Amino acid sequence: MKRGIKVGLTFIGIFGFAIISIILLIQIFQFIIVKKVYTYVVQNIINLTGMSPWLVKGVVILLLIPFVWALLEATKVLPRIKRSLLLRKKARTFRKTGFIIIIFYIISFFFLMFFLSRGTYFGYNEGEVMKYYAVTPEGIRFFDSPGFDPKYGTELEPVTPKLIEQYERTKRGLKPMKINTSGEIEFFNSITGEPKVWYFLDSDNNFEFFDRQGFHPVYWEKLRPVTPDVVSKYKRRLKDIEEEEVKKKLRAAEENRLRQEEFEREEKKRRGQEILDEKKAYIENYINPIISNDPSRIEIAVLIAEKETMSLSRSSMLLGNTMRDRVTDENTRIVSDLFKDRFIEDGNFEDLYRGDPQDLIELNLNDHVDYIVLGIKKSEFFQEERLGELISCNLYLNLKIIFSKTGETISNSYNERGVGIDIDKAEQQAVDRIIKKIESFILNKI
Repeated sequence: MKRGIKVGLTFIGIFGFAIISIILLIQIFQFIIVKKVYTYVVQNIINLTGMSPWLVKGVVILLLIPFVWALLEATKVLPRIKRSLLLRKKARTFRKTGFIIIIFYIISFFFLMFFLSRGTYFGYNEGEVMKYYAVTPEGIRFFDSPGFDPKYGTELEPVTPKLIEQYERTKRGLKPMKINTSGEIEFFNSITGEPKVWYFLDSDNNFEFFDRQGFHPVYWEKLRPVTPDVVSKYKRRLKDIEEEEVKKKLRAAEENRLRQEEFEREEKKRRGQEILDEKKAYIENYINPIISNDPSRIEIAVLIAEKETMSLSRSSMLLGNTMRDRVTDENTRIVSDLFKDRFIEDGNFEDLYRGDPQDLIELNLNDHVDYIVLGIKKSEFFQEERLGELISCNLYLNLKIIFSKTGETISNSYNERGVGIDIDKAEQQAVDRIIKKIESFILNKI
C-alpha cells in the first residue's frame, strides 16, 4: 500500500515537472522568437534607411504588440481539464486569429523591405552592395540580386559609389558641363578664392574643364578641382600647343613651297617639252632638213619676198638664185631652199623679218647655216619718152643679214634701175646691178 502510494506520488511529481517544463519551454520559445523578430526587423530597417536606432526600436516595439499577442495565442497550450465547451471554442478562435496576424506581419515585413530598399544601394551598417545594375538602351536598370537582365540578357554588376553618384547627378540635371576653352576662363572665385572649375587630365596631358564636380562622361574618372599649380600647367600647355601650331604652319608653308617649286619645275619641264615639240614641228614643217652646216665654209641661206604680197614671186626667186650663183665659191655657199615654200605661204616670213632674231637661236638654225639673208623687194616699171619703147625698172631692196648663232643683225637698203625691151629684161638688169653691191656688202660683213 505504502509502496503504491509512493509510486503514485512519484508519477504525479514527474508529470507535474514535465508540464511545468513544457510551459516554461513554450514561454522561453515565445520570448526567443519575439526577440529574434525584433532584432531582425530593427537591424534591417536601420541598414536600409539609416534612421535613428532609437526611433526604429520604439516604432518596432509598438508595432510588435499585436504580433506578440498573436504569437502567444498561436502557441498557447489549451488544457482540457475543467474547461467548458464555450471556452474551448473561444480559445480556438483566438488561436486562429493569432496565426492570421502572424502571417499578415510576415507579408507586411517583406512589402516593407521592398519599399524601403527601392532607393537603397548600400547597407548602412557595413556598406555592403544591395543593388545590381545593367547598362541598357533604356539607361541604367537596377535589380535586387545578381544575375542577368531579363530583357537584354546583360550580366548584372554590383553598383559602385561612383556609379550611384553620377547616376543621381544625372537624374537631377547636375551633370558636369564641359567649359569652352576658346575664351577666358575664371578658375577661382574672386572673393573667396575657391575653385569654380573642375578638370580632367588625359594620357596625352590635354586638359578638359567642367563647370561642376562629378565624373568624366567618357572615362568615368572623378573630376578634380583646379589649383594654382594646375592652372600654371595648363597655361604652359597652351603655350606649347601654340608653339607647336606655329611649327606646323611653318612646316606646312615649307611643304607648300617645296610642292610649288616642284610644280614649277614640272611645269617648266612640261613647257620646255612643249617648246621642243613646237620647235620640232616648226622645223619639220618649214625647214629643209637635208641642208646642214658645213664647218669648212660659210653657209648662207637667202630668202627674198615681194613687199606687196609678202610672197615668193618669180622675180624674187630670180634675185635669190642670181645672188646664189654670183656669191657662191669654195669658201662660201649660198642656198635658196633652206625654207620650204609653205614658210612664206603661212605668213612666217614677215614674222621672222620683223620679229626678234633670238627666235632663230631657239630654232637651232645654226645647225643648217651660219647666216640668214632676208630681203623685201619692190619693183616699179614705167616708160620714158627719151628711151622710146624700152621699159624702165626701179628695184628697191631692203636686206637684213642675221647671224644664226648669236642673232646679231645687219641691215642695208638698195635701189637700182634697169632698162630692157620688156619688164623681165629691165628687172634682170636692175637685179644684176644690185647683186654687185650685195656681193661686196655680204663678203665684207661676213
